[in-house]
Amino acid sequence: MKTPRVQDFDPNANVPKLGSPMDNLPSIKRPEKKPESPKARKEESPKGRMEEIMKSGKPESPVSGNQAITNARKPESRKVPKYSTQLPEELQIEVTVFATRHHMADYEVVWKAIEEYLETHKKA
Repeated sequence: MKTPRVQDFDPNANVPKLGSPMDNLPSIKRPEKKPESPKARKEESPKGRMEEIMKSGKPESPVSGNQAITNARKPESRKVPKYSTQLPEELQIEVTVFATRHHMADYEVVWKAIEEYLETHKKA
């Protein structure tokens, strides 16, 4: 059993003062507001902003504030759908070898083979 401290039971004893390691630190306060100059902040309305944009002559994107590039269009290109098929690996190797021997691309070999096949079967 623990030994009791006598000063805890003494009615005339001084009450110990509780302390904290943060006692010596300054208290937290709101930052001081510096007076704003009238030029630092303009009163802005959406209507006034649009007038400024119209006067400057340079269009500006209302969402991002960046200057928009006028007439920025990509040239139209004809999209050809990609057509793929599954060939056995041995046939793929043969097509690749034939294409390299004849200085052609793989797809050109397959293209010509399909054209010839369709030509011969149309007549029949």
